[in-house]
Amino acid sequence: MSEQSHDPSGGPDAKRDKSKSEELSKLILGSMKSFTGEETVNWLKNVSENVPKGSGLASGKKMHLSQMSCIEALFEHFQRYALQFNRQHPRNPELQVQILKSQMGTHGDVLYRVMSTSEWGLALVAEPGKIVAVIMRAEFIPDFYARRANFAPFMEMQEATELGQTVWYVEGDPVSEDLLPVIAKKLFARLIRVVRGEASELEPFFLQLKDLSAQERASSYVEQAMSVHSQTVVAVCLEFLKLLDEELETLSAVGVKAIQNGQLDLAPQILKMTDNLKKMREGIAHAIREWHAPKLEDGKQHAEHAGESGASAESQQSTGAQHPSGTV
Repeated sequence: MSEQSHDPSGGPDAKRDKSKSEELSKLILGSMKSFTGEETVNWLKNVSENVPKGSGLASGKKMHLSQMSCIEALFEHFQRYALQFNRQHPRNPELQVQILKSQMGTHGDVLYRVMSTSEWGLALVAEPGKIVAVIMRAEFIPDFYARRANFAPFMEMQEATELGQTVWYVEGDPVSEDLLPVIAKKLFARLIRVVRGEASELEPFFLQLKDLSAQERASSYVEQAMSVHSQTVVAVCLEFLKLLDEELETLSAVGVKAIQNGQLDLAPQILKMTDNLKKMREGIAHAIREWHAPKLEDGKQHAEHAGESGASAESQQSTGAQHPSGTV
């Protein structure tokens, strides 16, 4: 009986996986050079988002990682920081950081990954064309992905393709191999600062590689803060609308049951409750549209500057406030 030939490498798919793994390992090991040892240990003793800008500017070489590899690379840094940080704070259980496993999609892609303490969690979420960072209360972690629209991101990494390769940008600046650990440190520090009550989970994220004037920094902070809080208000209102819709369905079912049971005396009360809920829903939907009104007006002006017809802009406003979760 002839022996079957066997490729010890596992075939072309295994070779590609091995190549990606080696690429990721090389990147992580390379970026660890300036962030291991005394510098990182001292930084972890008093965690801060004031990471030296020069640390991420040593190399201008752009980072070419897939979305999945980028998330995993950041979590490799989080894992190292958490290990040392937990050793330094053994008597503070509320500060102990855990790194949770990646949550995978049906095709083996990473949906999101979380690092958490007993009270707060920070998730990196893979979305079309970007990676977003979200901080949430720990109790929301189990069903986070189902409620993702309710949590406003405080940081985004934008994906682009240049010369056929994937590149990443934060605040308009390209992410180099040396910049990734700077971003990782700032994200890790943000979680710890929120746990300590030194920052809000909605506080805007600043990479600040460029030297900005005090006025420019203040202006940028206000713009980002307004954007983040606006998204949060809308998300909360939409969640409440969803609950009201569920209550309306329940009341409708109760009304049908009452009629079937001959309890016609309850019909007026049920109708009144239903009417009040509908008025409440209409009021909240109107408030959301008013909340969006300034943004819609800005969008109209931008469209006019771009040469689009005024009719198109008016048509967009007449459709009502638009939100990723649907029309209000």
